[in-house]
Amino acid sequence: MASAIAGVIFAPMNWAHRKWVWPQRMEGLVRMIQPRLRAGERVLDVGCGNGQFGKLLMEHQSSPQCLEFHGVEPEGLIRPETAIPVQAFDGVHLPYEDNAFDVVLLTDVLHHAAEPGPLLAECVRVAKRRVVIKDHVVYGKWDRMRLSFSDWLANVIHGVPCTFGYFSRDGWHEIAKTSGATVVDPAWGPRQYDWGILEKLFGGRLQCVVELEAVGAAAPTPEIKTTGASPEAMTI
Repeated sequence: MASAIAGVIFAPMNWAHRKWVWPQRMEGLVRMIQPRLRAGERVLDVGCGNGQFGKLLMEHQSSPQCLEFHGVEPEGLIRPETAIPVQAFDGVHLPYEDNAFDVVLLTDVLHHAAEPGPLLAECVRVAKRRVVIKDHVVYGKWDRMRLSFSDWLANVIHGVPCTFGYFSRDGWHEIAKTSGATVVDPAWGPRQYDWGILEKLFGGRLQCVVELEAVGAAAPTPEIKTTGASPEAMTI
């Protein structure tokens, strides 16, 4: 009922988001993730929604060739039609063997997880090479309040639960350690939007891309570069 009421109230905002914000967000995400993928890799997209982002990465003209995407979504949330193969999972345990995929990808998903630590440990287990996470980083209470409000506003219309599980830089290193991994080549504050006003409101220093490797794994591939300084949840 709450999501239905929100749908009516926020319908104009949803339309504007889909028309102007969403396309820029997708292109921004592609810029962040592409440099961290290699030709021919098998990628598991955790919390993939309808799989459109995975399809976009596979088909984008500047993406590495021959990428293969699969997805997982919590039980009961899988769409009738998906752009990539999608399996159900319980929100924590991934239905795959160890090292089943070259890369495990989480795009604005981990801060929605009820149990981010165990979920991340599962991602590390399933990833043969690395875990790539696009999410947020906070530096104080104001950042957390700003992200919480924008996250709620973007997701209430879809009935997507928000746990507001944002990490500081130190927090990212800590959860990586407890998951049996280490942070390599993080990007703090990569640009997400082309329009300055959108970048100021929703992008900027609160965005991050964190790459993890299992403890004891080989050194990271030298070509991977950070993107600068500082799903179908409609996360900002």
